[in-house]
Amino acid sequence: MARRPAALIAFAKGYLERNPHILQTFAAFSIKIVGAVLSFGFTILLARAYGPAGVGQFGLAVTTLLIASTAALLGTDYILIRTVAGDIRIDRRDLARGAIRTVATMVLVTSIGVAVVLTLGGVPLLQRLYDTPSDGLVLRAVTFGVIPIALIRIVSSSLRSSGRVLFAQILDGPASMAIAIATVGVLHVLAVPTTVVSAGIAWVAGIAVCVAIGAVGQWRDMRDWPHTRVPLLPILAQGWPILCVVLVGYSIDWLILTLLATHHSAVEVGIFRTAWQVTSIFNLIIVSFDAVAGPRIAAAYRVGDLSGIGRTWRQAVAIILALSLPLFVLTLGFPGLVMQLFGSEFAEGTTVLRILALAQLVNVLTGPIGSVLIMTGGERYSLGNSLLSLGVALLTALTLIPLFGLTGAAIASALTLSVRNLVGWAIVAFKLKLPLLRR
Repeated sequence: MARRPAALIAFAKGYLERNPHILQTFAAFSIKIVGAVLSFGFTILLARAYGPAGVGQFGLAVTTLLIASTAALLGTDYILIRTVAGDIRIDRRDLARGAIRTVATMVLVTSIGVAVVLTLGGVPLLQRLYDTPSDGLVLRAVTFGVIPIALIRIVSSSLRSSGRVLFAQILDGPASMAIAIATVGVLHVLAVPTTVVSAGIAWVAGIAVCVAIGAVGQWRDMRDWPHTRVPLLPILAQGWPILCVVLVGYSIDWLILTLLATHHSAVEVGIFRTAWQVTSIFNLIIVSFDAVAGPRIAAAYRVGDLSGIGRTWRQAVAIILALSLPLFVLTLGFPGLVMQLFGSEFAEGTTVLRILALAQLVNVLTGPIGSVLIMTGGERYSLGNSLLSLGVALLTALTLIPLFGLTGAAIASALTLSVRNLVGWAIVAFKLKLPLLRR
């Protein structure tokens, strides 16, 4: 019996030595958890100070900015990870540097253009859809946020693909949110009057600071690399299906929030977005594994190591499921307690939280399947799957939200997520013939 603990320790040590990325994954997950805690703190701050309507205004602005910044990226952030990780794997750092410079320059130009279009045309158009003029208040003040939100994706992608995963994780979430919270906190301490618009500006400013820090860090890493010019058109040719995939994903979220705001009000939007943010912790766990696994999958596919891709996916699903169990207990067993953390007005979202948590079970069991699909060149399959999920979202949201409000929105979101993940898993396992189930 005395040898059993020692044997287990020896086995664990040997396993970690054979799979060093697991420790990096846990570190990335820990950083994401810190980011989630800060994000929840910011949401609680908004909820307590400005109520569900304030959270709803902020949520509408964030979702719109994410869609706009995605349009500015043109799918190049994902292609950048795949390209740079593969170039470094075959020791072509000159091509890696060229790809980073080409993509970063393009995104700077396109994000400025999208911000101008959103300011002059997008906001007035969206204002007509909202239930009250105040619903778009935050968005009108932060349209310039498209620029740093797009650039932080490029900075994060270049850092991740060149091995600076943890640094990228800190900048893309926790650091910017900490800056936003600190800014709002200082304003309160100084007794400066603040509104939800002030909070929105602080959030965007925090992201801009992180873009500057990350850009300096990446430049220092690659300043001694040789440089070969990489043309933009081939990158765009690979990126447009991914652009459509990501846009569809954000558009589904935007559709649900906008229909709630149109048929009901920003109060319902705030309650729904708060429940959605709670269950997004499940996706946060998956994204943590994506941060480490994505470049590894791309590099493995570049050299034809399909069994290594399958092994990475299976390890991710097992660990994600284990880490998710406590959250399933909370969201399914005590949803009322969770929602009332944000205030008594949010208790109406108890059923919404349960429905969204059940959908996340499918998300967890399929693991980082979206990353596997894109990093192995299956972006066109991913596009088809996204269009299918958009059809499901349109059918369910347009039917259920006007009739059932919050509950209808939750069901529409849950069905869309489940269909997308199950079909994605089937494509990877059977169409691309990757060994997900075989050892």
